[in-house]
Amino acid sequence: KSNIASTTVMANGAIPQDLPFNLEVENRRPLDIVKGEPKVSPKVKKNGANGGAKASPPPIQRDLASGDYPAIELLDGFKVERDTSAETEVAPAVSERSSYERNQETLERLQYHDDQFRVLAEQSPDLILRFDRAGRILYANSKIEAATGFSPEALVGKTWAEKGIKPQCVAFWESLVEKTFATRLEQDEEYLCDLPDGAKTFQIRTAVEVVELGEPQSVIAIARDITQRRKSEQDIMELSQRLLYLVNHSPLAVVEWHPDGACVSWDGEAESIFGWNRGEVLASLISSHQLIHPAHRFEFEDIFESLKNGSQSSAYTLCRTIHKSGRILHCEWFLSSLRDDSGRARSVLALVNDVTEREKADHEIKEMKEALESTVERRTALLRQANEELKSEIANRRQLEFDLIQVSEREHRRIGHDLHDGI
Repeated sequence: KSNIASTTVMANGAIPQDLPFNLEVENRRPLDIVKGEPKVSPKVKKNGANGGAKASPPPIQRDLASGDYPAIELLDGFKVERDTSAETEVAPAVSERSSYERNQETLERLQYHDDQFRVLAEQSPDLILRFDRAGRILYANSKIEAATGFSPEALVGKTWAEKGIKPQCVAFWESLVEKTFATRLEQDEEYLCDLPDGAKTFQIRTAVEVVELGEPQSVIAIARDITQRRKSEQDIMELSQRLLYLVNHSPLAVVEWHPDGACVSWDGEAESIFGWNRGEVLASLISSHQLIHPAHRFEFEDIFESLKNGSQSSAYTLCRTIHKSGRILHCEWFLSSLRDDSGRARSVLALVNDVTEREKADHEIKEMKEALESTVERRTALLRQANEELKSEIANRRQLEFDLIQVSEREHRRIGHDLHDGI
C-alpha cells in the first residue's frame, strides 16, 4: 500500500492505520472548528521508509461554498482524498492507534496504583475491605483472616450475609455502605463485633473510592481494632473517677498552681479551709503567695521556686496562712511538682492540712506544761528547804541529846565521888 498514489479517508473521518506515516493532531483532534471556521494543525512524522526528514504541510482550508475539503498533498506526492459522498460532515475522530496507546497508558497507570494500594494494604495492621453497591466484597487484605476466620479469597465476591455473619453485623455493614454511597462523604463509626475469638470493638471509616462519570463505583473501608484502646480508656476513666472522688472527699485542701503562680485547681476542703470558693480563686488568679502570712512568705517562695526549677521534687512546710476573712490559720503544706520529659515543672500540687486547732491545743499544752514545771520547781525548792530545816533540827536534837548524856555522866561521876568521900 505504500506504492499507491492516494488513499481515501475512512467514512468516519479516521486516517487508515496502514499509511506510511503517522498523522498526529494537536489536542488529539485532527479537526478543530473554532467559531465556525475550520482549523486543522497536523504534525506529520515521516517514517523510516521515506527517510528521516520531517515536513509540515500547509493547513487544510475548507471550501466555504461547497463545504468540502480538497485533497491533501502530504509527502512525496501522496495524497489523502476525502470521499464526501458516503459521510456526513463530522469532525474526524481520534486515530485508533492514539486511542489504543492512551488506553494502554491509562491501564498501566491504574495497574501501578492498584499494586501500590495492595502492597500498602497488606502491610497495614488494619482490616481493609472494598465493597460494591450490592455490599459484595471486592477486596480484603490478609488481616481479615485472623479477625473473622475467612481467607480473603473466600470473601471476595460474597456479602457478609452469604458468609453467615450475624444479622445485626450484616445490617450494620449494609447500612454503612449504603450511607457512604448515598452521601459520598467519609463515615466514621464504632461497632462492637462478636467474632470467633471474642467480642472486639472496631473503629470503621468508609469513603467513596472510585468515581466514574460522576457515580461512585465502590467504597473502601478501613476497620481498626480499638478494643485494647477502649479498655485502657475505660480503666483510665475509672481511675480518674476514683481519684476525683478521693480528692473531693479528702479532709485536705487539694490545690494546684501553674509555675507562674496562677491557681488552676481548687478542690477538696480548699473552700472550707481558706474561705475562697473555686470560682473566685480561678477568676481572680489568687497566687499561692497571697495565701501565706508575710512572716513566712519568703521561706514559702524559696520552696516554690525550688520545685519549679527541679532542684527538689517535694517539700513540707508548716506556716501561717491567711483566711479570706483575715483570720490567721496554721497549715501544713505538702508540696510536689509535676514535671514533663525535659524536667521542667508543669504544675505544683499542694495538699494543705488545717492544723490551727492542733496548734492551739499544742500551745495550751505547752503553757500548761511550763506552768506545771514551774510549780514543780517551786514545790521542789520548798521541799528542799524543809528538808534542810529538818536535817538541821535533827542535828540540833542529836547535839542536845549528846550534851544531855555528857551532863548525866558528869553528874554520876560527881555523885560517885561524893559517896566515896563520905564513906
